[in-house]
Amino acid sequence: MFPTVMDLQLAPDDRRTLEQMLRQSTLSQAIAQRTRVVLAVAAGDTYATIAPRFACTDRFIAIWKRHFPEGGVLALADAPRAGAKIVPPTSLACTSRHPRTRWCAVSTRRPRFKR
Repeated sequence: MFPTVMDLQLAPDDRRTLEQMLRQSTLSQAIAQRTRVVLAVAAGDTYATIAPRFACTDRFIAIWKRHFPEGGVLALADAPRAGAKIVPPTSLACTSRHPRTRWCAVSTRRPRFKR
């Protein structure tokens, strides 16, 4: 169904960047899996060895094998999703004319008592 020959070539800078990304503790698991798959494809591993090692499908491997050369490291990021953006309440703090609304970060602190 999918080709067994891997023909993805990585530039040394791209390989170094991908390996550095994997060492980050803040990297999301989805991006880490995509990065590992791209590195395995570039190393010449076959779909049959990559799929069980990273618990993914042949289709997943083919998608990221195609996306990486088109967009580089930035292509590994999640695509923006539809819908309204979630705005945390603290970003709404004190933006209105009334600084002490219920969303104001200042008003949500514990009250201080004088002794």
